[in-house]
Amino acid sequence: MIDSGVQMGLTRIQAQELTLHAIAGSVKLIFQTHEHPAVLRNKVTSPGEITAVGLYELEKGSMRTVISNAVLTALNHTQQLGQMS
Repeated sequence: MIDSGVQMGLTRIQAQELTLHAIAGSVKLIFQTHEHPAVLRNKVTSPGEITAVGLYELEKGSMRTVISNAVLTALNHTQQLGQMS
């Protein structure tokens, strides 16, 4: 997200600030409402609008699978390191 902001013409510091505020706001909302992130996402996603288009690109790039694989690979590696001790 930070790199995208820089590509749009923001300074790296501006892009980082906006990105961190967006993430922090999302996390705060999840803690306040106790709703599943998917429920909140559905509430702010209008057909054909900005969020929907962005989410489509993330899904097209298999982001969910890539993140899941990265977490599972890291867990596996951690478990292997633990067995070496």
